[in-house]
Amino acid sequence: TSEKFAIGIRGEYFSVYNGGLTDVIGLDTQGDGDVITATLTGNYTIGELTLKPELRIDTTSEDFFIDNDREATKSLSSFVLGAVYKF
Repeated sequence: TSEKFAIGIRGEYFSVYNGGLTDVIGLDTQGDGDVITATLTGNYTIGELTLKPELRIDTTSEDFFIDNDREATKSLSSFVLGAVYKF
């Protein structure tokens, strides 16, 4: 968007069926499941410092995540702020 600020988006999709993998999130009792993620990342440069705010949303076909009420849910949203300094 400018010399100091940029935005990127990344999507991912994983599908498992017939127990093709073990220890994977969001699988049902037959070992089937899907995971879809979307990540939006910013890149803001201040001199030698780069700030990287990131918003990520994960969705599974089965309840896997735990919400604030300690109930199982199919989705999780997270925010991370990274910083990189070049020297």
